[in-house]
Amino acid sequence: MGMSDWNKIAKDMEKISNDIEQVMAKMDQDIDKMIKRAEMIVEEFGQLEKAKEPWVKWFAWYPVKDLSGHYHWFEKMYRRKIPKTYVNHDDWQRYDYGTIFDVLKDDVRTLGTHVDNLPPPPPRFVKFKGLQDG
Repeated sequence: MGMSDWNKIAKDMEKISNDIEQVMAKMDQDIDKMIKRAEMIVEEFGQLEKAKEPWVKWFAWYPVKDLSGHYHWFEKMYRRKIPKTYVNHDDWQRYDYGTIFDVLKDDVRTLGTHVDNLPPPPPRFVKFKGLQDG
């Protein structure tokens, strides 16, 4: 192999390196766009969670599925309206159904008792401060 062959290989490697850098820059831009979109979706979901109406006692005169996935029929339940996220051809109201346990669990969650809002745990280890010579 002559020197010109090595120069050609070096130029090809440099070109490949530049192509990789461009692709990586494009990927970084796409990732930033996805992160912004995800943040917007999380914010919209939080607004929908706040927009939910309170639970109301209701008699399940037809089979309904509660939040935990169980079906109930001919018994007292709780239900609440779900805010409309889209309009279908019927334009019916949509509801969440739940038992008293679902209602209590949801109330605790919506009152702000979330893991992020809990106070920090007490320290596990207390460092012993030795005697300091003064």
